[in-house]
This record gives sequence, structure tokens and C-alpha cells, in this order.
Amino acid sequence: MLGSFRDPAGFVFVRSGVPYRLVRPAFAPDYDHMLQSGFHAAAVAKGWLVPHEEVAPPTAELDEPYHRILRPEKLEFISYPYEWCFSQLRGAALLTLRLARLALDFGLTLKDASAYNVQFRGPQPIFIDTTSFVRAAPDQLWPAYYQFCRHFLAPLLLATKSQLLLQRELRVHLDGIPIDLASRLLPLSSWLQPSSLMHVHLHARAERGQGSTRSAGSDVSTQRRSAYGTVALLEHLIKLLERLEPPQLATEWGDYERATHYSENASRSKHDLVGSVCDELRPETVWDLGANSGRYSRLAESRGARTIAFDADPSAVERCYAESLGRPRSSLVSLHMDLTNPSPRLGWDCGERMSLRDRGPCDLALALALIHHLVLGRGIPFDALSEGMSHLARNLLVEWIPPADPMIAPLRQRRPQGAPDYDQQHFEDSFNDHFRLAQRWNLPESGRTLYLFCGKE
Repeated sequence: MLGSFRDPAGFVFVRSGVPYRLVRPAFAPDYDHMLQSGFHAAAVAKGWLVPHEEVAPPTAELDEPYHRILRPEKLEFISYPYEWCFSQLRGAALLTLRLARLALDFGLTLKDASAYNVQFRGPQPIFIDTTSFVRAAPDQLWPAYYQFCRHFLAPLLLATKSQLLLQRELRVHLDGIPIDLASRLLPLSSWLQPSSLMHVHLHARAERGQGSTRSAGSDVSTQRRSAYGTVALLEHLIKLLERLEPPQLATEWGDYERATHYSENASRSKHDLVGSVCDELRPETVWDLGANSGRYSRLAESRGARTIAFDADPSAVERCYAESLGRPRSSLVSLHMDLTNPSPRLGWDCGERMSLRDRGPCDLALALALIHHLVLGRGIPFDALSEGMSHLARNLLVEWIPPADPMIAPLRQRRPQGAPDYDQQHFEDSFNDHFRLAQRWNLPESGRTLYLFCGKE
């Protein structure tokens, strides 16, 4: 399931909504050593590795021999590297390196440094591939170094030095950004910087010399890792990533919340109404679509909902993630998502990575100060918008911003040719096609309206 078929050590499968991992007999010595050495317990205690139980097979239909059947902790939402902000990818990279370093102390090595082996519990990354750790051979060098550079280091360096959007590049290159491509995209000045020269440009030069075939432990990477030693290499990479700072991107909507024209009374009323809707519906899952810095995402989270904050602006996602990291018990997950081009099914047979719709529907979606961007800015008609929202959410809290609002004027000026009409009655009629209007509130001193639409029976 979901790409695990590539792993010769085992695979993940789901029964009745519960995930399991099959460990193949060939991997038994490595798996047993991982447990008996104490590495698994140490990594789980640090919150770095997903815990699991060994269980009996959940079904008699398994037609493959196995050493163990594991039932890992179920993560409530699966996200992907092309949906993360810079600091999330860096956090996942640091976790991977620290786990690889810890494994060495127990006679193990991390054989797989794929970014897809990391998920997020709230703002904290956690490694999910239990079968990525194998016994280390004497004097063995880190076999996952080249993969780590593709999945983590190359995209992070490109983001800081070339200001390329991580999401766009990682969605195209599912196995990490090719080192040769990264070398060509980095500025000429990067040849004078040891981090780029050592981990990207020299890799690319060796790769061009070998043609299209190479192994993770060959040529320049082997020579460099021999010189460093695996421990020194890992510690060097940790220090390098700790110094990297998110790029300062000048984006259109990064400061949107600060630019809104709410009075204090209107802002307080909106905040109270969103909270009361969460209290009334008691949703288990909330998706804040167009969350910006996450003010209302945090409000839903405070009501006990498992909340995902989506935004199309990378700077807004970065701010929302940083705020969550500053709260020790936060469970909020912040993700980059353009609703007019959301994550599709990707990978082999369109089955390795789920679409956004595959991961829904949520119990409640917040669409606050959002739909005017989609209709006027991106040309999405109300009827298509209503149908699309019905696939994502069972219930929907929508904010209507009237045409006379100051935030509408910039969008009207750039309105695409043939853009749909923007009027309140058309909006209400379209959303009533797929939802049931449960309640509406006028926000004082703003001309704006909140609508609660519930799913039809």
C-alpha cells in the first residue's frame, strides 16, 4: 500500500481502517536486532519513531510468509513533502539524521532516507518506517547518504539559494530532486560554498562521469564518507541544516490577516461565532481552508478537533508552523495547499500518494475570507466551488465578503476574462445544491456574513 511495495523488508496493509506492517522472514535478523539492542525503545522514547505492537494476523487472507505482523500507532492525517513548508522539510531532515546517528550506537544503520518515511504529529516530525534500520556491517558507510541529498539537502539548498518553491519541485520529482538538476539550478556563487560544493556539485560531476547508473555508495560519495567517517558526516549534516534559515519570500497574501478591514467588534464577533460552531457541532476533524497564519485553526484545535491548517501561501504556512512549534502541546498540522490545484494521486498506478480528496472528508471545513479569492481571483464558478467543497467536508462554515468590501477591489481589477458573477444570491443558491443552509450571521460593522452549511441527509 502507498509505495511500501518497494520495500523488500516488508509492506504496509490496512484492514478495517487499521494499518499493519508485515515483516518478511528475510528481514528477521535485522528486525530482531533492532528490538533486542534497545534501539527501538530508545527511539520511541524520544518521540522519533512510531511505536508499534506485535499482533496476530488480522485476517486469514495473508498469502505471504511473515516473521512478524506489526500494528503501528495510527496517524490521523498523512501528508507529503510537497505539502510541507521549508521548516517542516528541514525538521524531517534533522529527524532522519538524528535517527541515523542514534542507530549507530546500537550497531544499526539507516538504509532508507526517503522523506516519505516521515510524518507529522502536530508540528513534530516522526519516522514511520520501522524496517528502514538494518545491522551495520564493519566499517560500513552510510548507504542512504545520496538519497538523503536528493530528498532533503538539495531541495533545502535550492529553496535558500534560488528561492524555488519546494512544493512545485518535490511534486514533480517524487524520488527527490536529481542532484545534477540541483547543481544546474543553484547559482554560480554556490560553488564557493562548502555545503553546496561538497554535497551537490561534486555529486553531480561524478554522476555525469558515470552516466545514468550509480549506486548510493559509489565514487565521490564513498570517498567523501570515508574521509569523514559516518559519524562525522552525520554530525556535519546536522550542523549544516541547523544553520539553514527559511527563505524570505515576498508573497502577496503572507500578511493578509494584518491587512483585513475588521473593526475590533467585528473581529471579536467572528472569533466567537467560529468557536460556538465548533462547540455546537463538536467535529473530530477540522480543515481550515485558507488558514493564513492559523488564528482560527488554533481556535478549532482548542475545542478538541484534530485540525489541519491549509494555505496556498508558503510564507503563511511557515508562520503558522512556527507558531505551533512554540506551543508544547500543539496538535495543529500546517500544510501548503493550493485548492485550485490540490495534491492529486501520484506515483505508480496513481496509488502511492493520496489526493487531498482521498484523505477526506473532514467533519467541518472553515472557508473564512476565502471564496472571493477562488471566484474572482481564480475564476472558479460558485456551482463548481460548492460541489468541490462537498467532496472535502461534511459541514462548511463560509464567510461571504460583499462586493463593496475593500478586499474585493484588487481582485476585481485583475479579474480574469469571463470570470463568473459574484453576487450573494447566486452564492447561496449554489451552495444549497450540495449543502443545507443551517444558519447565517451578519458580522457587525463589516457587511460580511457567516454561513453554516451542513451536509444533506
